[in-house]
Amino acid sequence: LSSSVCELTSRVGDAPVSAAAWKSRMTQQMNQPATPLEATRCTASGAGIKGDLTAGKPVSFTIMTYRTKRKPGQDLFDVVFRKQPDGAVVEVSCTVVDKKDGSHLVTYTWPHSGSVFTLSLEAGGKAIKGSPFTVTCQ
Repeated sequence: LSSSVCELTSRVGDAPVSAAAWKSRMTQQMNQPATPLEATRCTASGAGIKGDLTAGKPVSFTIMTYRTKRKPGQDLFDVVFRKQPDGAVVEVSCTVVDKKDGSHLVTYTWPHSGSVFTLSLEAGGKAIKGSPFTVTCQ
């Protein structure tokens, strides 16, 4: 096996950039804190927030976050289910999976047939766009 040495020259326009300056710049960019999650810049879509559901069957929807810098696993959401018309909070187990691309897959199983409920989604204590969602379950 033979080895070879290559020299890499980085440039900004016509000016060369030293390896130390390049490394420093990349380290600064990688260590930048993530931008805060803004509820008003989050959206939700999918069967779990629209239309008719069947009680006892898992259903999913996607929460999409939009920001310039993010770190996987840092987004926290509150998901609250309320039976209608009385607004009583219902404990429903759900999972939120960070897809590491700005989207989060939420899966839950609504236990009560023949009911209407609202599903509230919050980020940082504020409702995301369109929340709460009204859902009917057969």
